[in-house]
Amino acid sequence: MMILIRRIFFCCIVLFFSTALLAQTDCETEREKQDVGIIGGGTFYMGDLTDNYSMFRHFSYYAGLIYRYNFTEYYAVRGQLAYGEIRGDMLRSDMPELRGNGDPWKFKRPMLFLEAAGEVGFMPLNVFDLRKNNCWAPFLAGGFGVVSLMKDNNLAIAENDGETFCGYLLIGFGVKYVIAPRITISAEWMMRKTFSDKIDYHVGIPGSVLINRDWIGTLGVTVTYRLKQNNPCSTYSTIVSDIKESKKPKIRK
Repeated sequence: MMILIRRIFFCCIVLFFSTALLAQTDCETEREKQDVGIIGGGTFYMGDLTDNYSMFRHFSYYAGLIYRYNFTEYYAVRGQLAYGEIRGDMLRSDMPELRGNGDPWKFKRPMLFLEAAGEVGFMPLNVFDLRKNNCWAPFLAGGFGVVSLMKDNNLAIAENDGETFCGYLLIGFGVKYVIAPRITISAEWMMRKTFSDKIDYHVGIPGSVLINRDWIGTLGVTVTYRLKQNNPCSTYSTIVSDIKESKKPKIRK
């Protein structure tokens, strides 16, 4: 499992930073495709210490930075680095043995997560001209990431009782809206299926990775700005053109 997590962590870092270099691979097709911005909102947790409704009763926060590279008006890839926390309460558990096991307790865990995802839009999005109809678009997102969880110092629990580092799969949806030229705001709901069942310091009923693992969810808002970028081919093309002109034989009149 640790080997798998390390591989996911490595791939996530490579994808997160390599997207920033995509614009340099083909200067002929680069036309201002990079977005940078901020993201923030609320977090919630789903696991042994939640029922079907209490995941919305223990909202916490998260905030971070986001980078997006837009291949077309429909497809994009994004990287995100954020910090936040998750909370849980034994009294909200679906498991009766937890609700009646001595003094109930709550947990609150700070976390730092890094992720990469692809986005698929259902409508073309134009961030330059608000007079056109395509200034908003719903989208789906899917990807993977890693999360580092810190111990809740208010709980008398051994350090190795709760998960401190794990990978996850990401899926979600949202809506983007261009509020001004180059400026886009979006609302999104993302769910993260972790590869651990110890985020809440409790291991539930044994099962497969897909069935019996904790979830981390976010309801967030992003604000991004489309970077202005000079075409790196323009200067090069001018130089090449001047060289070709200088090599042409001059016709004497």
